[in-house]
Amino acid sequence: MQKEDYKTAAQYYTDVIKINPVLIEAYENRACCYEKLGENELAEKDNEMVELLREEERNIKNNHISKKGAS
Repeated sequence: MQKEDYKTAAQYYTDVIKINPVLIEAYENRACCYEKLGENELAEKDNEMVELLREEERNIKNNHISKKGAS
């Protein structure tokens, strides 16, 4: 892919994130685009968001399992 393609893809992922701000894959893919563009700080922010969302997802699953076991 050419640099311009990564810019376009990053913008598409930004649009997706505006619609669904908890879609982990959009942050992961946009981070990859940013890395290809040499935008390491932006890539790092997206990677941090991925970790935050994954942690949140784990907490939700764990709470659901805990409540299920308590009933």
